[in-house]
Amino acid sequence: MREPAHWRDAESRFAWLLAELGLLAVVLALLPAGWAPRCFLHTWTGLPCCTCGGTRALRALLGGQVSTAFHLQPLLTALACAAMAWLLYAVSGPLFGLRRIRVALTRRGKLWLVALLLALVALNWAYLLAAGR
Repeated sequence: MREPAHWRDAESRFAWLLAELGLLAVVLALLPAGWAPRCFLHTWTGLPCCTCGGTRALRALLGGQVSTAFHLQPLLTALACAAMAWLLYAVSGPLFGLRRIRVALTRRGKLWLVALLLALVALNWAYLLAAGR
């Protein structure tokens, strides 16, 4: 069966990916409470990686404990919330015939965006190190 033309845009394809990742997160949340994958960097060095606490944060977020999730892993919690908002946006467009928002970045704008993302990762990692995760 062929998909409708309005489901072929990038937002819709990304929405399917987010839905699949969301399903994976729900399955992860259903695993036993003490179970979490081991972080290799933390095991080897005793230092947290920039994503340490992400599994526990997603569990807390799925359980409705948003502040706990932010406390455990601020960056991944913010990204999960942004992904949920993007999923709503991506699905609502084709369903309600809404126009897509398009943002065109210059090369310099893309470099600033990458620099901002790297700074956010570094700040998140610094927070995890300071919190003793």
